[in-house]
Amino acid sequence: MSDKVVNLIKETIEDLLSKMGYESKTESEILSQDLPQNTKSLSKIKDEQDILRINVNIDEPSLLIGRDGFTLKSLEHLVRLQVRKKIGKVVPFIVDIDDYKKRKEDFLRELAQDAASRVRASKHFVVLKSMTGFERRIIHTELSKFKDVYTESLGEEPNRRVVVKFKVQSSTRKVASLPRVKKSKVKS
Repeated sequence: MSDKVVNLIKETIEDLLSKMGYESKTESEILSQDLPQNTKSLSKIKDEQDILRINVNIDEPSLLIGRDGFTLKSLEHLVRLQVRKKIGKVVPFIVDIDDYKKRKEDFLRELAQDAASRVRASKHFVVLKSMTGFERRIIHTELSKFKDVYTESLGEEPNRRVVVKFKVQSSTRKVASLPRVKKSKVKS
């Protein structure tokens, strides 16, 4: 992704928001699967797994974020359509407003850590509230680092939930056995 494409995406966002009556400032950064954020310059994007994140700063962010980020998701969809039409191909990027998505991801990671702690302490499963696919993926990814817990998604959309379970180690597994019953001899 070139600086030209990055600038086109930023201009598309700013133009759309201007038409909606918002003054905005945009910041961009590269998100990478294997490197910490803000460690790569825009001109060094080579791997297609790298994603451009555009953060938009405005005066009244709650109006563009909407309930549970629904308005933001719609805005991002419109920007994607416009960019694809201008460039002629799909470009991976995320639109965020006043770091809403970043804060949400941080919250979900903390929620995952807390659920893992509760599962370790109780040795029982924990069921989290229903979440979107994006939110569930963050939970699954965060907890995949641990060997003593695992996750599953259960239910149907839109009520699909993550269940965090304790992973019983085979070497420490104790199988509960039934008490032995003495056989009595019956005389006939």
